[in-house]
Amino acid sequence: MTSASQAPVAEASWLRLERRRSETLRAALERAVRDAIRQGALPPGARLPSSRRLAAQVGVSRGVASDVYAQLEAQGFVVMRPRSAPVVAAVTAPGRRETWSEHRPARAPRFDMTPTGPGATA
Repeated sequence: MTSASQAPVAEASWLRLERRRSETLRAALERAVRDAIRQGALPPGARLPSSRRLAAQVGVSRGVASDVYAQLEAQGFVVMRPRSAPVVAAVTAPGRRETWSEHRPARAPRFDMTPTGPGATA
């Protein structure tokens, strides 16, 4: 995997900004970027345009572009570092959902909390 500084910046040719009925511009841009990542148009490790460049290409304010990147970072789709362009994070395939139990090995509970167990006052 190439480092973020060596990976080419993904131009906004993948971006299809189509607002749905009663959808804000911010929500439409967020959905468009998220869908491009999920569909593979933006592979993991690809550098996204800076918030200034994205705002200029799409025709929105920089604040809207920054909010979109911040929300996608919170959702785990984008990795952000100070003073560098956002990078697409590795995400699971759309049909596969990881569960908490896949990340953590199963172990016996420390305390028996079943209601039919012996009482603490006995």
